[in-house]
Amino acid sequence: NGVISPGTGYGLEVKLNSWATIRDNTVYNPQGPGLMCYGSNQGDPPCIFEGNYVEGSRNEGGIVIGGGPAVIRNNVLVRNALGGISVQDYGGRGLLKDIWIVTNTIADNSDSGINVDWSQANGNLIAYNAFALKAGTPMFKPSSPAGAVVGNANCNPAISCFVQPTTPPYDFWPVASGPLVNAAGSGSESWRPTDDFMGVMRGSSADAGALERTAAGTGPALGNGASRPPRLSAPQPDITPPTVN
Repeated sequence: NGVISPGTGYGLEVKLNSWATIRDNTVYNPQGPGLMCYGSNQGDPPCIFEGNYVEGSRNEGGIVIGGGPAVIRNNVLVRNALGGISVQDYGGRGLLKDIWIVTNTIADNSDSGINVDWSQANGNLIAYNAFALKAGTPMFKPSSPAGAVVGNANCNPAISCFVQPTTPPYDFWPVASGPLVNAAGSGSESWRPTDDFMGVMRGSSADAGALERTAAGTGPALGNGASRPPRLSAPQPDITPPTVN
């Protein structure tokens, strides 16, 4: 559970034809992306980014994906300059394939919630993310991304979905009986996470967004310069989309 200090260029970077699982880190105010993966053209396993808290990228998206395969799940992305998640055809390599963006919470980012540079489906998926949008920004750029787009929630106003989404310390636990609760339901799809940002099991009727509401009261405090709270259980096994050939 690392904390990247302000002024860093990139928080964590996975270069071309490399792969990694980047889990449970905290990144504040980098110059560029908090996390970035460049993808692979050699059939490598996916980059997996999960359970990370990224806030305040000054010039880029909180998470930037330059190529697949990649799994971006259960992250919380707040106040980044070029969207919470930005998928870019880095270097024109044509690797925007098999990218899964699933159950993230994306709040108060400039430009957009998620922006993608892909024009064909290519195994790409955007599912059950929860958005608290900055005024005047869209959920998606373009407005109708190619690929599977399933069950994403636009929370307007943000407090209709989250306990405390407007000022730090944030509490992105779903509001009891709100629109995120049970919104992701259940299914046998291989991309579905079985746990959440905190390592809490989602059960048979999952909530949309990164955090699963499990009890009365409030959820974990995030932001305000602190590292993310520790995971409550061991991570789930890695899920693996088809690799890019």
